[in-house]
Amino acid sequence: MAIAIREIPILTGQSAEDFLAEAEKWDQMPVPHLTEEQETRLRQIKESGRNFVW
Repeated sequence: MAIAIREIPILTGQSAEDFLAEAEKWDQMPVPHLTEEQETRLRQIKESGRNFVW
């Protein structure tokens, strides 16, 4: 007998209300962005991962 597995969790009741209230509270906050140096470092890390040889 198989058990159905939900791929997307669904909040209901008080949990959903709390989540929405918290999301609305932080809605107007600025979104953090990476600096150019951080972007460059991330590109280097990704590239080294692609070129990794065992």
